[in-house]
Amino acid sequence: MSRYHAYLKKAVTYLENYKGEQPFSIYCKQLFAADRKMGSTDRRLIRHYCYSYFRVGAAFVNYSIEEKILASVFLLSNSPDPLVTSLKPDWSPFFSEDMEVRMRLFSATFNWRALFPYELTLSSNIELNDWLRSQLIQPDVFIRLRPGKEKIAKEHIGKLKLPVHSISPTCISFPAAVNLDLLPGLNRDYVVQDYSSQQIDQLLQLVPADAISSCWDCCAASGGKSILIKDRFPAAQLTVSDIRASILNQLKNRLRDAAIATHRIEQLDLEQKGTIPSSFLFDLVVADVPCTGSGTWGRTPEERVYFTSDQLEQYVAKQKKILSHITTTIKPGGYLLYCTCSVFEKENEQQITAFVASSGFKIVKMQLFNGMPQKADSLFGALLQKISN
Repeated sequence: MSRYHAYLKKAVTYLENYKGEQPFSIYCKQLFAADRKMGSTDRRLIRHYCYSYFRVGAAFVNYSIEEKILASVFLLSNSPDPLVTSLKPDWSPFFSEDMEVRMRLFSATFNWRALFPYELTLSSNIELNDWLRSQLIQPDVFIRLRPGKEKIAKEHIGKLKLPVHSISPTCISFPAAVNLDLLPGLNRDYVVQDYSSQQIDQLLQLVPADAISSCWDCCAASGGKSILIKDRFPAAQLTVSDIRASILNQLKNRLRDAAIATHRIEQLDLEQKGTIPSSFLFDLVVADVPCTGSGTWGRTPEERVYFTSDQLEQYVAKQKKILSHITTTIKPGGYLLYCTCSVFEKENEQQITAFVASSGFKIVKMQLFNGMPQKADSLFGALLQKISN
């Protein structure tokens, strides 16, 4: 048995035992830590075979897991892969062809819709076939250059001779495999933030700067949007909250590195009524609410594989509760920025339309930021203004 065949067997075992209960990256780390005989090449290849399976394996109908891995690696590889060439030598001549030609070899057994068999409406500005094809590609890594730090950040990047692509004067992308650990100035000079998340600033620019003296990032998570808010409204007092204590500890460190002071940091469960302090009153509330994450499944394809329509309904209910609880914290004339990293209309346009119909808010603008052309995530944003109590 070749070592590549051994890798394949190991990948099959990992996939058979994985149940989708945690991110596959964490699951892999735990298995790798328990098997210290594996070197870095072993881990990289096994991980590659598993993620190839998650990306496109479901489209190969009536194949075994082993066959799905082989076909997936063959379809997604840009150059001859030793696993495929050793076990499927008849496929080797086709590595020089593009993906569309290779796909025709499986025309009788390949079904695009098997990748996502659910009949769900996507947000405007995104097509189902384009979205499914985007699942085959590992998105790039993006950084946002902070105001006044563009020159020094670009100088550091230039010294390291990293492969880069300038998307805009303040947005730079890197291939997913690039290690940014050697790039100095993280959070101080630049932030790691997906391209579509950066585009949320287009909605913030619609808010008059002199209208915002206080803001609340109520589902702050890692704090990327908190930093964006302060870069857009530097004089505003910033309050941040999240349900997870561990995330808040990381957020404190990140904001410290970014030289951003916070007015308050709170651990809050916004699904529960009565948990928000009565003193909370803001000119702007940013709610990057829990969601299916379907706009980011290119990075975590296992989530698409283990998705169920029940999960969507659960997230829609969570979002509705959070929206209903935070409305009282927004001043009359103030603004609410609602965000999801979902491509499903039910979490996006439908959620906002229903909310506006009964909440005393009006829609300033809502948009699905389609990141697929830039090899980025997709993200929905809706800027609302409170017109009555």
